[in-house]
Amino acid sequence: MNNRLLLPHHFKKIGLIIFPVGFLLWVLLQQQILFADAAHFLKVLLLIVTSSSFILGFFLAVFSKEKIEDEFINQKRMETLLIAALLQVILVTIGFFVIGFLQWPQTHEGAMFYFIGCIFVFYLFYLIRFNFAVRTQLKP
Repeated sequence: MNNRLLLPHHFKKIGLIIFPVGFLLWVLLQQQILFADAAHFLKVLLLIVTSSSFILGFFLAVFSKEKIEDEFINQKRMETLLIAALLQVILVTIGFFVIGFLQWPQTHEGAMFYFIGCIFVFYLFYLIRFNFAVRTQLKP
């Protein structure tokens, strides 16, 4: 794997802070717990900022180098990438069958939300599995 395309390690720490904060604020805004009485323009602006920070934090956390980049890290990165891709293919295939044959969800928005969720699951699984594999293997 070409490590020149990965971000420096300190971006991982920044991403691991921005990602959950952006996600939590985005969910609270979606559920109208925060800024329920705000103007429409402000709500839309906050939704864009929080969802963008959530995605940016995810990107920074997933595509950053480890402190020590060696063959072991590259092997775990590739294994995790393949497993995450397989999981995503399985989820997308299930989604096509459920949407096509069971006709659920009934709306296009629901189907779009499901497939966006498949992308989210791919990166979340990659982030969790890679960090777990590296941390458990490095301990004596």
